[in-house]
Amino acid sequence: SYTSYLMLYIDEAVETITGISKKELLGKPIYDSVSRSIVPEHVYATVRLSEYAFLYLCAHAQDDVVIVQEYNIITPSKDKKRLLYQYKVVSRNPSGIPLLAYGHLTDFTHIVAGGPPRLSIVVNGRLEEVLHSMPEEILAGIEIPLTHKELSVLLLKQKGLRTKEITVNLRMKELSIYSIIRDIKRKAGMDIPPLIHLLEEKGVIQP
Repeated sequence: SYTSYLMLYIDEAVETITGISKKELLGKPIYDSVSRSIVPEHVYATVRLSEYAFLYLCAHAQDDVVIVQEYNIITPSKDKKRLLYQYKVVSRNPSGIPLLAYGHLTDFTHIVAGGPPRLSIVVNGRLEEVLHSMPEEILAGIEIPLTHKELSVLLLKQKGLRTKEITVNLRMKELSIYSIIRDIKRKAGMDIPPLIHLLEEKGVIQP
């Protein structure tokens, strides 16, 4: 466990990530996210990315690291907003574990690309890494628990491949591919094209 300090602030790194000037950010209202809920299909990925952020901060004690996490929330009025959290180490305990400062910013983040959760990591003022959520996590959140093989087939169908082409790509028998497609339809309760369209809309898979 670790101690955390809640502090609203805007770091220069946010400008690097969002492309919005710090002056513009400071001119926007801050939206209180307390008692709001994460969009259900994003919960799994958000938790994993938060854990990754903490572990990354633990492993980079000598660097100036700012981590910005983006995900969608639902307000009490059922509106969706894109929330942006910023993590930064302000001090460490004797064991080197970070004492964190983290701030949340929104009401301007609709300018930032929407979609599933992601982490942007800035080290010493330079954007080093962008970590995206995995499709399997989002699918789990929307209660379409596809297996790895089912997801592979779905992504190839998205690319327009025919069944015979998929068999060559995945080195599987044609009957097995037909069986997998049938299972996907059963789980999703819809045909493949509308399912692909739905997952593209939710940002689970890229168009």
